[in-house]
Order: sequence, then structure tokens, then C-alpha cells
Amino acid sequence: KNYILGQWLPFVLEVEAESGMPVVGVENDVFSVKSRKGKIVRIVREHYLRDDIVSGLEPAAKGSSPTPQLHDEASHFVIPDVNTLLRFLEVFEVSDWRDVVILQTVKDRFGRMATSRAFSRLKRMITDSSRRYIDFDNEHHHQTFVKRRHNVSSKERDLRSVVCAAEHLAKVVGEQKRNHIRPVVVIWDPVIGKPLQGTEQIHGVVYESMRSYITKWQRHSPVVWNTYEESVQAELQRQESLENTKKMLIEIQGSNLPSSSSSIGTTTRFEAARIQAQNAYPPHLTRESLQELRKKGHVFLGKISVSRFNPMHEASVKLKMRDRERLSKILGRGVEFYGEVLIFGFECRNRAIDGDDVYVKISPQSQWRPSQSSKRLITQPRSVLDSKSNIVDNLSKTGVASRAPPAGIVVGVRKRNWREFVCTLHIDEKSAVSSSYRLVMGIPFDRRLPRVLLKTEQVTALHKKRIVCRLRQWPRESRYPIAYYVRTIGPIGDIETETEALCLEREVRHPPFSAFLLKGLPFRNPSSTGPSRDRYQWKIPKNEAKKRRDLRMSLRGCVFSVDPQGCEDIDDALSARVLANGNWEIGVHIADVTHFVKEGSPLDAEARERGTSVYLVDRRLDMLPSVLSTDLCSLRGGTDRLAVSVIWQISPIQAEGRGDMSIKKIWAGKSIIHNSGAVSYELAQKIVDTPLRELKRGKESISKMIDGDADLSIETVKKKLTMLRDAARVLMSKRKAAGALNLQSFVPEFELEDTPTADSPDDVVLKNENPGTQLENSSLKKKNKGKLRKVKSKKKPKRVIAESHDIEMHHTIAEMMIFANCTVAEKVLSSKNISSAALLRHHPFPDKFGFQDLLELAKAKGIKINTTSNLELQKSLDAARNILQHGDRKSTSKTLEWSEQLLRSMATKAMSEALYIAAGDFEKGQGLYHYGLAAKVYTHFTSPIRRYADIIVHRQLLECVENDLKSEETIHQPEGIAQVGIVRNVAAVCNIRNRNAKLAAKDSQSLFLHVFLSAHGPITTRGIIYSLKDNGFLCFLPELQTKASCVLIDDSTKEFKGIVSSDRKGKKTISSDF
Repeated sequence: KNYILGQWLPFVLEVEAESGMPVVGVENDVFSVKSRKGKIVRIVREHYLRDDIVSGLEPAAKGSSPTPQLHDEASHFVIPDVNTLLRFLEVFEVSDWRDVVILQTVKDRFGRMATSRAFSRLKRMITDSSRRYIDFDNEHHHQTFVKRRHNVSSKERDLRSVVCAAEHLAKVVGEQKRNHIRPVVVIWDPVIGKPLQGTEQIHGVVYESMRSYITKWQRHSPVVWNTYEESVQAELQRQESLENTKKMLIEIQGSNLPSSSSSIGTTTRFEAARIQAQNAYPPHLTRESLQELRKKGHVFLGKISVSRFNPMHEASVKLKMRDRERLSKILGRGVEFYGEVLIFGFECRNRAIDGDDVYVKISPQSQWRPSQSSKRLITQPRSVLDSKSNIVDNLSKTGVASRAPPAGIVVGVRKRNWREFVCTLHIDEKSAVSSSYRLVMGIPFDRRLPRVLLKTEQVTALHKKRIVCRLRQWPRESRYPIAYYVRTIGPIGDIETETEALCLEREVRHPPFSAFLLKGLPFRNPSSTGPSRDRYQWKIPKNEAKKRRDLRMSLRGCVFSVDPQGCEDIDDALSARVLANGNWEIGVHIADVTHFVKEGSPLDAEARERGTSVYLVDRRLDMLPSVLSTDLCSLRGGTDRLAVSVIWQISPIQAEGRGDMSIKKIWAGKSIIHNSGAVSYELAQKIVDTPLRELKRGKESISKMIDGDADLSIETVKKKLTMLRDAARVLMSKRKAAGALNLQSFVPEFELEDTPTADSPDDVVLKNENPGTQLENSSLKKKNKGKLRKVKSKKKPKRVIAESHDIEMHHTIAEMMIFANCTVAEKVLSSKNISSAALLRHHPFPDKFGFQDLLELAKAKGIKINTTSNLELQKSLDAARNILQHGDRKSTSKTLEWSEQLLRSMATKAMSEALYIAAGDFEKGQGLYHYGLAAKVYTHFTSPIRRYADIIVHRQLLECVENDLKSEETIHQPEGIAQVGIVRNVAAVCNIRNRNAKLAAKDSQSLFLHVFLSAHGPITTRGIIYSLKDNGFLCFLPELQTKASCVLIDDSTKEFKGIVSSDRKGKKTISSDF
């Protein structure tokens, strides 16, 4: 070739071999390229080959730099091809595989095909000495270099390079007389790898696909197996739904997105592979385009909720009211639409997590299908392929329902719900000793959240610990979101750790009250050694007494409180007396918390944020400081207290509760009371039931059990409690005639034993028994709170209590509280100034489809349940006991009680939760009706110490009382709690806090039941099957007061072969071949 002076030529620079470094040969690679000016340029590239390149398998030479060595006890080492790394990088990265050889051919091609972030992760894995990854430069070794020939694709050339390098490494291991260590080449494409299988005896190399390798060589490692299953399952779901998703996005965007078929399994086109790596999820549309598409009715906005029963596959989006109405008109009457759009699979969820506000696009109707959560018990799949086939088979059998609800895909996220969550690292024991900076898999405490990736160098310190994490980002190319570490809670299995974890997950945050919040409250007298009622030298201010009705003398000896034994936070007290005109006067007196918690104060803001006190199995988390909740606001026996009272003058009631109890007069307002005695439920019941003569004989012992005045006579106590009982009987009969329901729920109670530990925080109040949870019944909620006291010990469950503690005095107090709540609700609602802003408690009519499980169970037992109204439902439940008794002669009173409890609990489950509302947001009449209590209007007034909603109602009631004394001209405009918008916001906060408190209490019960079964199990107990599924059943365990699910699996095939059938009478049975 002639070279011209000034001519530009391409040059390839190679590092010249040093002296003493033998060069075996030089390979010239000659090719031609076209320049920008259109000229053809011939390029010659020299490729130097050597024979002294260390593979990492040979013993290290003296004086040489240390290189990763193969462990002598290793049974094999892995050589992955480039497609295996591209698709299963998370498996290698998270599960900490050891003894892996990364070829230079594979690494170079991976760097060209993968993203820069993924390539950085691979290089970090190679440089981590604890992983024992060997970086073998096969491209410059004279025995492993494979030159690309003409008419040979780069895909075939790379495969030949991997095979050649594996055979060479097998010879190296053989020369070291370590024939027990075999090289295993993992090839992603089974079609290419199949001809190579079976050649182990010739070359000493084992060729496996990724699945066969995991099955044969890594099945013993749960971390590797589970991570691989998740990766494969995500890949299968992605392939299944990517085409449909992108077609829909094409319709929206009006552009052609790359097809998944052009990238999956393609290794000859670098650009296609790069697109595939970057498109693990479809792109989110821009905010501007989403808003425009929403206006046109192409996408809809709502909040996504992931299924608790099938979080891997199912979610739903509850649409906003405007979007719901718009979509309902588009769908028409032929579609079952209740305001929710179903989302199937992670691909269609498109990186949205539970609680996000998302934009959803409706899928074609051919892709709609009913939810599988109600038909099957979803379990962790033991095999990904088996899991997929089961899902596909199930869908093929059911087909697309003719009236299936609409399904869709997420095309954008408006607002993220990225909160702090509890997480546990998913690593094996061998990986826990590593202290290097690395990426690990985290399993969230909440099953609705996806698994996350965390970068940390504290693997050893965080192993087997509950930690708090927060999501940082979720790139499109990553199957899992990226999270960062916040703090450590404690070791797994510790009760304190698990309790803090469940409180954090339920967003129950009750930190100690700061000095700033306690500012202005009375201080405790440090020199006080007397009774608890004298711990604070606080007396009712004289100027405050002038503003209130003083009932201390008129009701002397008539005011009592009835609570659980040893209760300290006493919200309510009751009074009863006979007036001179022969009428009865009944009063309900509630602690006046508003005197100490001023509206707009820092303590008021803190109480609003907490919303409610939380009752866990072993502790109580107070909404208010203990100086108020257990002392100054608590209506203790023998003390004078500020109260808000409701007093009725009624017609006299005859013995045993006979009479109409017509109301003559009602008074409500601020008062001062003196609680003559604090009595427990059991003692009050004993006093009412026992004849007076017997009571006088044991007067001294009974008086000691009453916390109150020393001169209190037992005759007076019996008379007042009997009057309250008779009045409650009349109230109960009226409510039942109106359709009030007697509902139940499962609440396991525990007998706890102290386990000495280090000092517990002083702000945590521990208790002996678990609180009951009954529907809308504040007194019944209090009846099982148990003895509350501060201790410095850890409590563990000793026994599960399943006995019933239901006595008439529970219902007596409950009826009086319900009576007061209804009266206050009517009073506030009738006020002209506050009527529309009245904070009420609304229990809507249940959906008729919610009773399906109850009706099926009742039908199987020959019971007819009428759900047309609450009155008919209550009559059916009352008649069920007689039917059960006649239907099964062998049933005992205990089994009949449990069966009836199950029916009533299922009726409770079928109903919606009662919610706090602003009266102005609903129509008067049926819109404000309380279904469970059969009350026209209802509110919460009787528990201001533990519920913030009651504090708002107190303020509204006192505002109404003040307005009644003013003329219409002097009544000011609505402000604060009289404004609908403010009350609406308070109601929303209270609803969230109330639900979180219930869920936290339920989680605490499950935790202690788990601890009990772990310490005393296995336990054989009786159970009642109440629902049959395609692959198992649901049962109620009455002796443990809990529900459980049982999945039927054949141990030999790991599959379920049962069939659910129904006879002519509607009785369901489940049969199986094993």
C-alpha cells in the first residue's frame, strides 16, 4: 500500500510486551470500515496471545500478587454465559454464589449489552474477595482464544469461546489432581446447550441450563432457589403481558414501541438486547400527557391496593369519584363495576406499590377475568413453572367471566406512598460473615410490598435483625426497587422487636410526651406517699366551679363507675336516683378532657395526630399523657372531677325492667361530680344478684373491694346499680325491636407471665389481659382491658383464654353509653350553627354480596338467614342456636356457643366498617343511619381519654349548650369545629388512626399466639370449617379464638387434586385422592 504524506489513517495501539514476558503469537484481525466521507478504510488490528495468564485455579506463585483461588472443598465452579448474567444478575448478586469464573469474553459482551449500572454491579462482584469470583482473561490466552471466522455469527463465536475456556480450565484442575472439582457451564438458551449435554466424559465439562443447574446443584440453598424462582416468575409474567401492555401504550402515545419478541432471546443485535435490558417495565407517561388523557377519558386516577391474599398477582385501583362515574358510563350496565379496576401481575402494576395514586388504562375486555383470591388459597409456589401452569390451568377452566370486573394496567404514578417499612435481609449463613459493601435482597414485613435491594456493608451486623428501610428509587431496568437502610429495630423473634415492628407497619407512633407538650399541666408531687388520687396537688379552680353545675351535693352517694378490675383510665361514671315527683333521674358523666386540652394547643395537635389509644396484648399506648389519662381526667373513686354530663328525667320503671321509659327532660353541660365508688364489673354483678341480707353479712369484705368513700353503704350501691340495670333492659329491648344487632368478633386473650428483663421505658404501660374489640360498643371495648400497671419486665403468654366473660353488667354499662351517644348526636345535629359540621359515626347498610360466605355456611347446616334488614338478620341469628341444637344432638353447650359465635362473627365480617363523618356530607335520614345499632344518628362521646373524636364531640356539644343561652343575633359565624371542612379532615384522620389501632391490636394478638404455639406446640385442638376453597379450606379454632387456613398438598406431587362439589341441597364437599 502506498502511504501519502499528510494522509489520515486509523491506528490501533497495543501495550508492548515487557521484557521477560513471553509472547506466544500474534493474531491479526483485518477488516474494512466506511468513513464519514464514504471511503472504504482497511484496518489491521493485532491481538497478542500469551501462555502465562493466570486462570485463578493454579496455586499462587511465590512473590506474585494474590489472586482469588478456588476452594479445595468446592465440588464445582460455575462458568456462566452472557445471557445467563443478563437475565439472572440478581441471583448471582443477592445469593452470594462462590467459585464463579467470569470469562473476559462474557464480561466484554455484557458491558456492551447491559446498562452501565448493571455492568458496575458485575465489576463490584468480581472485585469482592469474599465472593471468590475469578476473572479469567481467555481472550488473550493462546489455548482459549477463538478467532471469529467468516460466516460465523458473534453468538456462535462467543459460545465456542466459553466451551474452549471451560475445557482448558478442566485440564488445569485435572493437572492439580483435583478431579472432584468439575467446571459447570451454565447456558441460558436450552436449544444451544442441548447438543453439548452428555459430553462430560469426553472433556470433563458439565453443561446445564440455568433451571437444571439450580435444581441439581443449588436446590439445598433456599436463598438461591427462592431468588431464582422470583426472577423466572417475573420474566414469565413480563413476557406474557409485555406485548399487550406496549400495544396499549402505542394506542395512547401514538408511537411504535419496540416489540418484546425482538429482544428476548436475541444476542446478535446489541441494540435489541440493550432495549430489552432497559425495558424491564414499560415507561410511565409524562404528567402533562396523563392529565390530558384523563380529561379525554382514556386513563383514570385512583389509589392502588395490593391484595393481602395474593400480593404477587393481584391488585386493585379504587377510582376517584369523578373517574368512577365517567368509567361507569363508558362500561354501561352489562359490566359488574363497583368503582375498582383489577390489576393482574407485576408487569401491569408497572412499579406501583400499595397506596400509590396511579393512572390506569382499561385493558381490552378479552383480558378481563375474575379475582382468584376468593376461590383459592394462595401460597408461596414451590416451583415457578408449576406455579405458572397452575395459574394458566385455572384461568383456562374458568375462562373470562361474562360479567367479570374490568382490568387494566398502570401507565403513570401521580403520588408515591414511599414510607418507612420493616425489612429483613434475605441471606444465608455463609454470606453473613462478609463485611464488604454489597447489594442484598430484603424481604418487607408487609407482604403487599415487593422485595427490595439494599446496598450495605453491614451484612454481619444486620443478619437476623428487623431493620427499617425506605425506598429510594425503582429504575425501569430493575425488577426490584432500590431501598436504603434507616435503622435497626432488634433481633428477629424478640417480643419487643416484633411489637415495635408491627406498630411501625401500622403507623402507630406513640413516642414519649416531651416537656414542651406537658407544659402547663400540673406536676406530680415528689413527696407524695399517699393514695394515687393524691399524687397531684390539684384542686378545681374556683372560677371554673362558677361556670359549672355542681352535682357533688345533689348526687351525693349516687355516682358510681363500673370498669374492669384495677382500671386506671376511667372515662365514665353513672348516676341514678328517684326524684320527689316519682320520676327517675339517670345520668352519664364523662371526664372533661377539653378543660386541660385546649383547642389549638400543642397537646391538642399531638392528640389529634395520635387519634386514639392503642391497646396491645401486653401494653397500652396512651393518646394523652398519664397525668391526664390516669389521674386528673380519670373519674377515680372518692375524688371530685370535672365532667360533661347528660342527665335524663324519665318515667319510673317497674321491677325487672318493665315500662316504656318515656323521657320527660334532658339536661347536658359542664358539671362537677364526686365519684362515690369505683366498682369492677364482677363485683357490680355480684351486688345486684345477691340478696341484701347476704350482702350485709359480707359487708366488710365488699367495702374493701370498692374504691371510694368510706361511709358508702352497701344498700345504696345495690339500689343504684339495680336502677341502672332495669333502665338498661328497657333500652336494650327497644333497640332490639328496632333491629339492633348483637355481633361478635374473635379476640384471643392471654394469661401472661413476667419474664425478668432490663428496665422497660417508663412511658410504656403494660397490662395483664388483652382488650376486647366489640362493634361500636365503647363499654364493651373497655370491659376486657384488664388490669393496667407499670412494670419492668417482659411478658410472655402462659395460656390462651377462651372462656366467655359475658355478664349482664357489661350490657348495662354499654346500653347507657349508647343512650348517651345517641342523645348527644341528636343534640348536636339539631343545632343551627353546628348541624352540618356535626361529627357523627356512620355505619352504612352492607352490600348484599358480602353475606355470601355466611349464607353458604348457614345453608350447609340447614339454617335460613334473612339479610333483607338488620331486624330480620338479628332474628335469623337468634333462631340459629335452636336449629343447631335440634340438628346435632351430640352438640354440647360449648360447641353450640362456638357455632353461634362463628355465625355472628361472619355476619360482622360481611359489613363495612363504621366511619366518622361530617353530617353535612350525607343526607339526613337513611344517610346518617347506624345499621349495627339501629340508631337514627350516633356519635362517640363517652371516651375522650382514649379517642380524639370524642374530644371534638365534647367541644361541639358545649358550643351547642352556649348557643342555646344566646339569642340568634349574638350567635357568631361557624368557625373551627363548626366548619364542615375542618371536621371532615378530623374525621379522615380519626378513621385512619382507628383502623390502624385495630390492626395493630390484631397483629399483637397474632404475635403472642405465635409465641405461645412456638413455646407449647404442637397443639391438637378442635376446629370448625366455615369456607371451602379449590385447594383447601378455612377453619375457626375456638379454643384459640383464631381463624386459620389449611392448604391441601400432595407430598409426592406437590400439587392439589381435590375437587369442590355441591349437591342438590347446596352442601359443599371437598374430596381428594390422598
